[in-house]
Amino acid sequence: GGTLTLDVEASDTIDVVKTYIRNARGYDFHTMRLFYGGRVLTGAETLLASSVCDGAMLGLSLSLDGGMPTAFIKP
Repeated sequence: GGTLTLDVEASDTIDVVKTYIRNARGYDFHTMRLFYGGRVLTGAETLLASSVCDGAMLGLSLSLDGGMPTAFIKP
């Protein structure tokens, strides 16, 4: 687990956010699932369309063999 602070724009898509995470932490893009407000965020949605506001904490789960570690990402 841990916290990663990202500098993002409201117009960034979830896929762009996943790319930022991949670049910062090296996680495989396709194993990441981002959550906010009790729902899974999908790739083409923007942060604005997903109602993610400034300073929000997103949940991140990774689909890995042997478990699903969880970290929180703060845009």
